[in-house]
Amino acid sequence: MSKLWLLGLVALAGCASSNVKENYKEIQDPKKVENVVPVEKGQEIIIYNSTDLESDVRMAMSKKYIPIGISTFSGAEEDVKKIKAQAKKVGAAGVLVNSEYKGTDIKTSPFYTSQNAAYYNTVKPTSYVGNSSLYRGEFEVVDEKIMEQSAVFFVKTDKEYKFGLFVRNTEETTDKVNNGSGVLVTVVVEGTP
Repeated sequence: MSKLWLLGLVALAGCASSNVKENYKEIQDPKKVENVVPVEKGQEIIIYNSTDLESDVRMAMSKKYIPIGISTFSGAEEDVKKIKAQAKKVGAAGVLVNSEYKGTDIKTSPFYTSQNAAYYNTVKPTSYVGNSSLYRGEFEVVDEKIMEQSAVFFVKTDKEYKFGLFVRNTEETTDKVNNGSGVLVTVVVEGTP
């Protein structure tokens, strides 16, 4: 019984925290993104797994999904329900998730079990019977995968772009471009000139 109580406590402690929530950083206020398509009540939040987050973020932007926040952390793989809860909290319509295995953490949790034992007096001719509780300590060993994880949260916009380009100043990328003027086109929005 005490083992179940301890496991229940550990489960509740796990539910109380969320790495994706605790490490969330807002990129931009979703209320300031032009022409945001509101997430309808009961609408399913889209979660995509990504193997190349940078490329997939650009692809999402080309389909008019604008990043509003990111969460990056290491630890046990985050539950999809917690990712969806964070997306709902910040008003995101979709999330790109990237997880990379970094190793295994072995955790031990002590717990104690009690066993009722009967004892008898064998020294005297009259027998004496009683009950006692014995406690035995044990450890539960759990292998936990450690994952390096990122989640990028997006809102959908229906803004009509004149040129449909997302650009970056080349001063930020001078070493890569070897030119100090102009802009670097990072994303072209689909269906735009």
